Amino acid sequence: MRRRLCVLLVVWVAGFLLVPRGEPVFAETPQPPPGPPPLATEGPKPPPIVPPTREEIDRAIRRGVDFLLLRQNRDGSWGSPHNTKGLNIYAPVPGAHQAFRAAVTSLCVAALIDVKDSRSEVQEAIDRGEAWLIANLPKVRRATPDAIYNTWAHAYSLQALARLIRRHEGDPARQAVLREVMDSQLDRLIRYECVDGGWAYYDFDYGTQKPGGSTISFVTATVL
Repeated sequence: MRRRLCVLLVVWVAGFLLVPRGEPVFAETPQPPPGPPPLATEGPKPPPIVPPTREEIDRAIRRGVDFLLLRQNRDGSWGSPHNTKGLNIYAPVPGAHQAFRAAVTSLCVAALIDVKDSRSEVQEAIDRGEAWLIANLPKVRRATPDAIYNTWAHAYSLQALARLIRRHEGDPARQAVLREVMDSQLDRLIRYECVDGGWAYYDFDYGTQKPGGSTISFVTATVL
């Protein structure tokens, strides 16, 4: 028995020593890398649809314009804090509401200019919105150290002001007024840029004069 054990031990040691260094005793069969799951390359296919006609698109745009005309405030602005849909967000008064109203008004003015609706009531609504922006944009400020909703107002107002300047081509005096307001909004964006190089609408970390909160990608994209 002892002799047999010795022979087995010698055979095992010899076999171990004869295996080339760096190679496993039991080599594994190489496996191909796993491919992507089926849903990564073959997603669900929606049923075919009939694309809307140009007339249907125009009617939809017209309904949107009519809605904006109906919802414009008496002072020429758009937006209100009354329709919350049961979801109330952190909005310190009055600064947060001023910022939201300025941002919404800017978006509405830009939209009405873009659709090129020549109806007199549409042009009058743009004029009223423009007058409100000129009078109220310079008043928009940071609501509180932690709420910087004014970033939305400054960013969207630039879009509206650029369109308004083109709309007043041939009226250098009016364009100069609009450019002055635009310069003020650019100054605010520089002032409220976060220390890490982008923009946000909250600064819950430090509340410093130059926001120290983390940059938010979609806010920065809007500004840019």
